Amino acid sequence: MEGKANDWDSSSKIGFDFEDRFLEDVSAKKYPLAYKNMKKEEYSYYDILLYNGKLPIVLEEQIKVECKFDEMAYVSKNICIEVGCWGRASGLLVTIADYWVISDDHTVFIIKPSEIRRCLEENKSQIEYKKNHRVTQEPGKYKEMNLYLIPRRIFEPYCCEIGDINNMKYDSLV
Repeated sequence: MEGKANDWDSSSKIGFDFEDRFLEDVSAKKYPLAYKNMKKEEYSYYDILLYNGKLPIVLEEQIKVECKFDEMAYVSKNICIEVGCWGRASGLLVTIADYWVISDDHTVFIIKPSEIRRCLEENKSQIEYKKNHRVTQEPGKYKEMNLYLIPRRIFEPYCCEIGDINNMKYDSLV
């Protein structure tokens, strides 16, 4: 997944490409019936459902995954966790996902949202919080986001699986 995201459209495309790449990989290796969440009203809560094959389909029994792609994390050594956009709760504060799968295009981190929250709570003094941080969408246009920048060395111990993006096993997605 080459390419730098210089604007919001590019960034969104790279993020959607990562979702597709994750879906293809996890389907081939562990959950052949996994599928992308296409319900617009639920899209900001999770991206992928790992269907276990049982009938009848009960949404609460499926594993919900939120995919995040952050190419800057590789350079900055910080994991970005969104918690607000334009003054409204978003990201970690609204997710109903069971797991977050975060990639910097080299490494994949699998973590439960509860573990992200625990990481934030236990390491407050070492984590940078940015309120109303302007993220460029395109020249002259931006959105204001609230986010945490968690140093990777602090974040990693809370993850249930970390691996090379080309060699993930997804053993923790159960």
